[in-house]
Amino acid sequence: MVYVTNGQINHGHRPQTTDEYVREPTRFAHNEILDVGIDSDLHLYVCAACPWAHRALLVRNLSDTLKRKVEVSVVSPFRDDDVGWEFKDLDRFEGYLKPTVDKSKLKAKRLVDVYLESSPGYTGNITTPVLYDAKENRILSNDSFGIMRLFSQAVEEDTGVLYKEKEVIDEEAKTIDEELGKRVYMVGMAKTQEAYESSLNRVFKELDRLEGKLTDGRKYLLGSECTLVDIQVIAVLVRFDPVYFTLFKCFTRRLKSYPLLSA
Repeated sequence: MVYVTNGQINHGHRPQTTDEYVREPTRFAHNEILDVGIDSDLHLYVCAACPWAHRALLVRNLSDTLKRKVEVSVVSPFRDDDVGWEFKDLDRFEGYLKPTVDKSKLKAKRLVDVYLESSPGYTGNITTPVLYDAKENRILSNDSFGIMRLFSQAVEEDTGVLYKEKEVIDEEAKTIDEELGKRVYMVGMAKTQEAYESSLNRVFKELDRLEGKLTDGRKYLLGSECTLVDIQVIAVLVRFDPVYFTLFKCFTRRLKSYPLLSA
């Protein structure tokens, strides 16, 4: 990982000053509906292991229009902390999410170069996902849920139902990110026992809440239709036992203790 201060690249993660891990807010946000017409040159940069990139990619892949109009470039999973995420076409990997070169006309060697080309004075972490407009040479967004919303609104004929009840979805999504998506990182990176236990309890309180929402027989978290919230949660659940339970020490219960969420 690298982080950037006023355009200067620094080695490793930005130093944490509190006992509780604090996820840095995203720096780019684009609130207008995307133009995915013939003049667009949109690129989505992802890391295959990243849950935040995963959920944005899932929404993109639900739309044939977005799959045609938004090119995907995948960073290498082997990260050098001196240069951060790199673009490499690695023959040892197979499948859809194998690492690639930067497919935009920028032809960046590192993800940090995309950030600095778009914003030379940038300050912040270098993260995925990134939605980049190569025509304008600017990052539209590096906020994953924001990208999900943009995609859904851009092609409502394909995915509009995912973001139909906007206020309800936004409120639920905010809670899930604060109490589950971000919180598992706060468990794994806590610096004190007190901080660890506080976040651990909140993770399982949130899983209990989500499991409870499904006990009335509904198929999805907000009712009878799949929404962005379900995609948001799926990206966490598929990682829970292999990553968050083990690596992040969320030891209280495995996901199989939640039969409805598991299903």
